[in-house]
Amino acid sequence: MSAARHALFAGVLLLLHASVAGAVELRAGDLVVLDTNAKQVVRIDPTNGARETIASWKNETPQRMHFPWGIAIDADHRILIADMNAHTLVAIDSATGEKSVVATRNHAQEPRFDSLRGLALDSHGHAFVANTRRGRGRTEHSILEIDLADGGRRVVSGATVGGGPALVYPSDLAFEPGGYLLVNVRIEGSVYRVDIATGDRQAVTSPQVGAGPALENPFGIARLSGGDIIVTDRKAQQIVRIDPHTGDRRVASSATVGSGPGPKAPFGVVEAPDGNLYVSDLGTLSVYHVDLATGDRRVITSRDQGSGPVLELPRNLAIVPGATVGSTAARAWIWMAVFALAAAAWLAWRRRRSPEPPTGDTAP
Repeated sequence: MSAARHALFAGVLLLLHASVAGAVELRAGDLVVLDTNAKQVVRIDPTNGARETIASWKNETPQRMHFPWGIAIDADHRILIADMNAHTLVAIDSATGEKSVVATRNHAQEPRFDSLRGLALDSHGHAFVANTRRGRGRTEHSILEIDLADGGRRVVSGATVGGGPALVYPSDLAFEPGGYLLVNVRIEGSVYRVDIATGDRQAVTSPQVGAGPALENPFGIARLSGGDIIVTDRKAQQIVRIDPHTGDRRVASSATVGSGPGPKAPFGVVEAPDGNLYVSDLGTLSVYHVDLATGDRRVITSRDQGSGPVLELPRNLAIVPGATVGSTAARAWIWMAVFALAAAAWLAWRRRRSPEPPTGDTAP
């Protein structure tokens, strides 16, 4: 090969390397963590705790994020972040880390929004956010729907939309089948069910609805595939399981329920592929797995466990879609079947290669 061809081949290799060097591949079941102190979004491999930076905004202006709170991932692995202090909904391309503004209160659309917290995505290209807006001597709380294509928005539920108990500092959101949203209401220590079509609100659990330990400061919320609701209570330092029909509450994991580190300040929560939980904890600066049968906690990644960029304050987390509950067990059965077929094929091959035993017959 000539020197020119060598140079061309080396240049192509260098270009290919440069084009993928910063790329982060998200796989179904991966965790994506919002680290507000390190000012970055981090991919976490739940099998070994390895961390990888997807995007950072430490030295960026003017698009620098200020206090990102809510996080969600769509089917195309685009990461959406609700920024409470920048009053902005931001999209991040997971492959490049490139950020773009989806909607901001400075856009001309109405209604305007202010402090965005909880964030949930539907399958139709819309985001639902928990919003608190201050101004003109009053504070308004609402749930907004935002079109991810053009930033258009509408009030789903609030003071002037829908009936039922008032929203007071809604914190986090989760979808429920049938066109409903589950909403943490921090000041009231309650979870509301919101009808997306009408805006009507109903208390699923509250100081007046359901028995069990009171919710002191609920932050994260998740709906399990089986129907139960999970809430992280940062002040009470516990994870609470709620019956969606009765509103009854019971502690799923705490300092006295289950073994393992924490919880000290549990914040974000998602359902793991095995039907249990992943939780981000501001007190232990870690992400851990929670066994719902026992309450036991097992650290997935922390400042002392797992490779990659150091976790400074893992505020919230999301799971890459595609890993359905039970998929871990299904994969195990598939691999067992593959190994069984491979073993059977190997034994058949050995039998074919082995000489047949003599029959005792002699040639005539």
